[in-house]
Amino acid sequence: MTSETSVPVQPAAKPRKSASQSIIIGRSVEEVFAVGSALPRRSEWWRGTLVAELCDPESVGLGTRCTETRSAPNGTTEQWDLEITEFEENGLVTIMACCEPVQTVERHTFERNQASSRQTRYTLSMEVTGSALTGGDPKTDRRNLDPLPRPRRESSVILRACQEQCRPPSSADAAKRNSVARRHAGRS
Repeated sequence: MTSETSVPVQPAAKPRKSASQSIIIGRSVEEVFAVGSALPRRSEWWRGTLVAELCDPESVGLGTRCTETRSAPNGTTEQWDLEITEFEENGLVTIMACCEPVQTVERHTFERNQASSRQTRYTLSMEVTGSALTGGDPKTDRRNLDPLPRPRRESSVILRACQEQCRPPSSADAAKRNSVARRHAGRS
């Protein structure tokens, strides 16, 4: 198992909000990690993500950068810049996500469940700074007042994505994702 770490850029001292949730998924660590660490597949399980594009499709791991298009509460879209700041194969992915003035740090951990090697404890921990939720000015920060994901929901959806990983996406699935992405691209 390889482990790499880069020093994440620390935001200025701002109020922070955090949340954490774990679930047990009836799949191996390798299967769950393959889904949870694949930035381009986040639209399958991350609430509000419409499409994700890697800056360098050949690179996956520490330093990987991605731009996500997410739906915003007012019906428009937002562009989020993501970077993997910690990466441990089959163990840990830390992602710094930013859409000024909001910044999040997502820590995804994947641990083999001691009860069964075919079970994984998946934990999502998040910290958010710079939004109205953390004390930003609600008059100037009209963005999502609840930027923290609902970890239980996201964790449950990653389970579904793991289960569906065994089947290749159909052309109907791809057409649906492309249609949604085109619709939302016209709104931004």
